Amino acid sequence: PRESKDPYFPTKASINWIFENGNTKSTREYLLLPQNALKINQKITAALKKLGNSFDVILANHSLTILPIKRAGFLYKTLYYVQAYEPELYDFSNSLKNKILKYFSEQSYKTKVLTVVNADIYKNYKLLRSSRVLYPGIDFNFFYSKKNDDLKNKKIIIGTIGRKEINKGTNYILEAFYKLIKIYPNIELHIAFGSKDFQAHPNIICIYPNGDKELGDYYRSLDYYISAGYYQQGAFHYPVVEAMACGIPIISTNYYPVNTLNCWLTEIKNSDDIVSKFELAVNNPEERKSKVLNGLTDVKQFEWKNAAKKLEAYLLELFKNNNSILH
Repeated sequence: PRESKDPYFPTKASINWIFENGNTKSTREYLLLPQNALKINQKITAALKKLGNSFDVILANHSLTILPIKRAGFLYKTLYYVQAYEPELYDFSNSLKNKILKYFSEQSYKTKVLTVVNADIYKNYKLLRSSRVLYPGIDFNFFYSKKNDDLKNKKIIIGTIGRKEINKGTNYILEAFYKLIKIYPNIELHIAFGSKDFQAHPNIICIYPNGDKELGDYYRSLDYYISAGYYQQGAFHYPVVEAMACGIPIISTNYYPVNTLNCWLTEIKNSDDIVSKFELAVNNPEERKSKVLNGLTDVKQFEWKNAAKKLEAYLLELFKNNNSILH
């Protein structure tokens, strides 16, 4: 819908913007309006009814897009790629709107459509069932290992991707930082994409990488990467994987693919445990080196060609079965 914002990442894909009555154009005539979930669903449904027969595959990657696809009659040619259990995203507010959106989000998992999930945790998660898993890909041209692990006679830089959403856990990292700086006065916290609200201390710096190249450079500038999210533990988490691919020691809650061999696992909602695991990491250089090497091995599975090969297999499965009801 043309009310949508531009993608927040670069893409070579062409974009058709949906106007009223389902008509589409390659330019949206830049009209940014407040979004209305019901009207957006109606627009997508109308557009699919006009365009759906020209597509071989419809790739759905959000739970609220399944209903328009169903209404347009194209579930049989749809691959539903689930990247999170989205009904829980509507639990942060008890408004009537959120209750309605949560209901429709839940209904998407009851629809008979070829469903692929992006982590093992979602194979059997509440209402969600799928035997097909496709982990996201990583571009190792941008996310590659730093050259050394020398922490002597210099400041210690810890980093995280900053988010205001409480379930992302940034507040616990900030709490840990204020405890750590009393022990390590030379420590700095570099928050990527963070709000200036986080910069309440001169040793807290917000950084805004533009594109994957600068994001990879950001990770390699760190001595440690910390993740403290507590939402859907066991899910795939891009920042952890990207930092791991850059050879950065990881302190994290339980996001895939972290484990005790490649990371210092920390408890959720516990800044004291972050401090404790950080001190273990600083004071054990051999263990630090071992965990980094294990991490570099564990991220190889996310090479783009592996993800593409698996997606191709699921698409072929869809083509072979597109005249039957899929489970």
